[in-house]
Amino acid sequence: MIENEGEFAQSVRRATVDGAAAAAARRQSDPAAYAAYAAEEASDVFRTEPSVQGDMTLNNRYAFGYSSSQGRRSETADDDGTVRGSYTIVGADGRPVEVRYRAGADIGYVVENMDEVIAATTPT
Repeated sequence: MIENEGEFAQSVRRATVDGAAAAAARRQSDPAAYAAYAAEEASDVFRTEPSVQGDMTLNNRYAFGYSSSQGRRSETADDDGTVRGSYTIVGADGRPVEVRYRAGADIGYVVENMDEVIAATTPT
């Protein structure tokens, strides 16, 4: 059982970073093979980027997401820099579990459905 939610959130972030590092290593070692893998695996990919408006103000909003056989992830940010998103991890029973979060300068990283995530990822 997970007794410390902060440690759990840190381990979820670490797993996300480790997965990104592994993907970067695959991408660097064989870019063509990685591109083929990514094209085959990913579906429903979307992305919008921050932009400069006509009056030269910065629009900080962005959004991205993807869905593949390995899971899905999506994230959006508003003008104030508040980020909301979700991603899937594997639960104790092998089924996907959605982790919903928000993050920002004033709130840090907050898993919005922590109780549900802990219940679904704790072996019985």
